[in-house]
Order: sequence, then structure tokens, then C-alpha cells
Amino acid sequence: MRLDDNAQDTKGNGYFTRRIVDSIDGTIETLYLVSSCVHANRAKYIFRQCFGDEHRIDTSHCIETDDSANSAEKIARLRQSDREFFEQITPGDVDAVQRRLAESHDYYSWLSE
Repeated sequence: MRLDDNAQDTKGNGYFTRRIVDSIDGTIETLYLVSSCVHANRAKYIFRQCFGDEHRIDTSHCIETDDSANSAEKIARLRQSDREFFEQITPGDVDAVQRRLAESHDYYSWLSE
């Protein structure tokens, strides 16, 4: 088992998970994301951008929660931010994702070093 201890958010989780998967010998065909159902579609989009079409992203194991903090309005703002973040990045171009993280997230500025 390998754990990602670098991610500070969902974009980082998609990126660092991609790096972990790339380092594993053998073929991983499906990634199973476990998240709240409210967050699952957003997480799937981010992971699809980080992985491209090489892997199946399965979010069918989402968990129903009563999470009023994840209002529809908040999720809509986050999805717009995600679209802007991945704009002009080809899905699966992990190096471009790394550069964008380093440029646009204080959490990940160390990736440019």
C-alpha cells in the first residue's frame, strides 16, 4: 500500500495519486474514488484530467452525507475553478498539471524546485 501524504486538496490528490500509480509496476486499470456523493463528480473530473483516458475512474462507492457545507453553490464555484485550472491542459499531461499546481497553488510551490 502506498499513501499520498503531499496532497492538500482534491487537485493535489489527483496529481500525487497519478505519480504513485505511475511508479507502480504492473497495470492498474481502474481507480476507485471513495468520497461523499456530493463531491464525487468533481473528484472524478479532476482525476480524469490528471489520468487521461488510460484508467477508469469509478466513483460508485460514494457515501451519502448530510453535509450542508457542500452546498450546490459552493460545488458550482469549485467546479468552475477546476475548469479554469485545467484549461489548456491535455487530459493526462501530468507534467503540465505539475507546472500549473506549482504556479497557481501556494500549497505546491515546492513542485517547481
